[in-house]
Amino acid sequence: MRAQKNWSETRLLGKAKYVFRNGILAWGIPSVLAFIILIGFTNGGTFFESSTYLTNSFLFKLFTVITTFSFVGYFLGMWTWIMNEKSFSDNSTIA
Repeated sequence: MRAQKNWSETRLLGKAKYVFRNGILAWGIPSVLAFIILIGFTNGGTFFESSTYLTNSFLFKLFTVITTFSFVGYFLGMWTWIMNEKSFSDNSTIA
């Protein structure tokens, strides 16, 4: 019952805000940061050297990863919205 109340409050924010916050910001951005850290550590221990990050190769990878993880975050947010809505409507018809 508590989860249903939480979802009824959350859904008032709207789908777009939910997807942005819970998909792109909560999943996409941390994934991009993890990628940056991973690249820094796997690049021969040059994590703190700016030359690691200012190459065309890295910038292209970064653009690709930001775009990819943003799309994945968007679809993840949409999927969780749909699943929460389905669960909420199923529980509403029972009560």
